[in-house]
Amino acid sequence: MPLDTTEFDKRIAASMFSGTSGKDTYRGQGEAVMQLALEVVKTNFPDLVAKTHTKIVAAEPKSPGAYGEYTFAPFVGTDEIRLKRADRWSPAWSAREQGPGSAIPSSSSVNFTTQEVLDSVNTVLHEIYHGQSKGGMFRQGVKEAANLLSPEDLKKINELAVNKTNNFAASLFSMKDSHLDVEEFLANAFALTNMRDRKMIMPGSRSEEQLKTLDEIIAKVPNAKKFIDLQMQPNTPSLSAPPTGTLGAMLAKVDAFLNDYSVKETANGAKPGTPRKKD
Repeated sequence: MPLDTTEFDKRIAASMFSGTSGKDTYRGQGEAVMQLALEVVKTNFPDLVAKTHTKIVAAEPKSPGAYGEYTFAPFVGTDEIRLKRADRWSPAWSAREQGPGSAIPSSSSVNFTTQEVLDSVNTVLHEIYHGQSKGGMFRQGVKEAANLLSPEDLKKINELAVNKTNNFAASLFSMKDSHLDVEEFLANAFALTNMRDRKMIMPGSRSEEQLKTLDEIIAKVPNAKKFIDLQMQPNTPSLSAPPTGTLGAMLAKVDAFLNDYSVKETANGAKPGTPRKKD
């Protein structure tokens, strides 16, 4: 099935609160940024959501500092995205309604910004790419892209992506100093180009700085754009028909626990069932 948010929706519902204080009533929500980001993605990227056969669970990322995390381990039934709560003590929004005879006027507050939501859209799309590619095990165009970049090209891309200048915001997410993590690089490119195409990158945001980094990579490494474009789609034969074949069988059963099936297609030499956790 396409992207399943059932467990995540329960987490959001649990953050709602209401009650009374003296003669007044109040209500609010503990978190809303990732919820709104997810709704933005569902509304504006329905094509991408339809191609994402995974689920967003209630739990937060296990990796310290991660805003999102994807884990794929089909033989133990794990195929999930985890999204972080906002780093704040105050609720996402709250409202206080003045009761009869109360001296305290009604009030309301919203404690997040549009930029926060759109930067979180970047995170959601990043993890959706991992969900589509199954952590890199099923990317379309892998063979075609394999010989496009030389070792020097890969090194240059990574140097630019890590961005060791003082502009931390320009660094792409989850890059490594030692080598180019292709799956993470492609997830960044997927999120940023889709946001750009739908005009969702705000001036002055981290997403804008990251897009500048991606544009610089494409300008300085001639085959980088083709390398990216070839690998932007999941390797799924048909997403409109019922799942068929080896990958289709995996997608149909991956949410079940310890199902008796096998995956024969792998990429990058990984053995079937190898856990893939991507930030």
